[in-house]
Amino acid sequence: MNDLNFFYGFIEEKRKKTRILSITSLLIIFFLGTAASLVLYLDRDIYSEKMKIQMQSKMVNTTMWSGFEENLNEKFRDNIKGERTLEESLLQVKNIKEHIASVNKITTKGLMSMFKVLPQNVSISSLKVKEGNFSMECRSLDRKGVASTINNLKAVGFKEVSVPSIVAEENEGVTSYRFAISGWLQEGKTHEND
Repeated sequence: MNDLNFFYGFIEEKRKKTRILSITSLLIIFFLGTAASLVLYLDRDIYSEKMKIQMQSKMVNTTMWSGFEENLNEKFRDNIKGERTLEESLLQVKNIKEHIASVNKITTKGLMSMFKVLPQNVSISSLKVKEGNFSMECRSLDRKGVASTINNLKAVGFKEVSVPSIVAEENEGVTSYRFAISGWLQEGKTHEND
């Protein structure tokens, strides 16, 4: 047995070295495996992020850009339609103004002729003119002034001159007549020559 004991020290030394070598190998394999799995995990993560970016880029390029481009084209078409609508509206406004001007035949000269033919004892408290029609609130010191006003307005081209209301008022012993008078200017007569 002594012979076996002789190798015991040598064997024990080899066992320690083998144990250290085994533990070191296991640690190296563990670290290498961890590093490899970490590299694979990161590579897989990088690949999945890259695929997400590519997919989002495709979505942006196809849907958003085409949507943006379509939206831009639609707005451009809408602006062109809006411009046409605006031009048509302006033309309609111009036509309406021309129509109103042609319908409203009472011109400044027509108004002046209306004031010129009023008798001296008649005063106007209000005057409304709309589309060739007129209405006035007047006051006269006698009934003759009311009749003269009607006749004079008819003489200068106003039609259907009427007095819808007349009220006699007495103030400090003096009687005056407050009356409304209305009518319209005959179409085609503009008083431009008066």
